[in-house]
Amino acid sequence: MRFSRVVGLAVAFGLAATALPAAPAAAAATPKCTLTIGAAYPPYQDYFLLHVGCTAGNVVSFSVHGSDLWDDDWLFTQRDGYEIIVDGGKLNEDPGAGDEIYAKATVRLPDGSTLNVGTNKVHGRWG
Repeated sequence: MRFSRVVGLAVAFGLAATALPAAPAAAAATPKCTLTIGAAYPPYQDYFLLHVGCTAGNVVSFSVHGSDLWDDDWLFTQRDGYEIIVDGGKLNEDPGAGDEIYAKATVRLPDGSTLNVGTNKVHGRWG
């Protein structure tokens, strides 16, 4: 009798434990994206390679912007992929001064959803 009572309690407890709602899964962390601007390959003098890399997902496209005090300038959009070679003149958003360039990336996450993520600012003189 005692054994059946213990088994009965164990079965009841087991069923109760499985009937409890599962804790929600932790939300996936937002990927961090980084813009790098480097010298392009010769013979592309005065051209630059822009590359956007993210800690998770795949970059589908990105837009490039010049950072300004009051209003940022949209410079261009790369609609397919994570890098492009551009003429330095396209990055010269502040004539006579240094430029602050950043990107806004569209990232496809492993679950198939997309997310827009901003990058760091890259300071330099181009064009």
